[in-house]
Amino acid sequence: MSQSTWTWVVVADAHGASVYKFAKKADDWQFVEHLQSDGTGGKQTGDFGPKASDHKGALHGHGETTAKETGERHLAHAVAHALERGLVDDAFGSLALVAPPMLLGELRENLSRGLQAKVVAELNKEYSHLTIENLAGKLRPELPL
Repeated sequence: MSQSTWTWVVVADAHGASVYKFAKKADDWQFVEHLQSDGTGGKQTGDFGPKASDHKGALHGHGETTAKETGERHLAHAVAHALERGLVDDAFGSLALVAPPMLLGELRENLSRGLQAKVVAELNKEYSHLTIENLAGKLRPELPL
């Protein structure tokens, strides 16, 4: 089985996450899927095993959890499952994560070791409002591939 040459770019915020792909950095980007903040919108997945980290982060356990934090935690879990499905299907060879700081941390905590090994970039940006063309234009210089 040959390894995929696609790079998947996950662009997320508190309202959801969109996944795009490209083969070469200069190529046009293609839309893969969108997950709503409640995790709906993607294909259903099974349990892919333990997360790479059971650490709950420095802010967990300090004060009350807001609805936004709970929503981001659910979204991060759903995104991780969608990415695991892509990993199992060999749909991508590398992965870039783009999200605001708290959500980026939640995403990172939910990735398996296999997914973590595919991550080539983590960008603390709020770009979910951009069109695919503007998104690609802003991110190309920041991606290592």
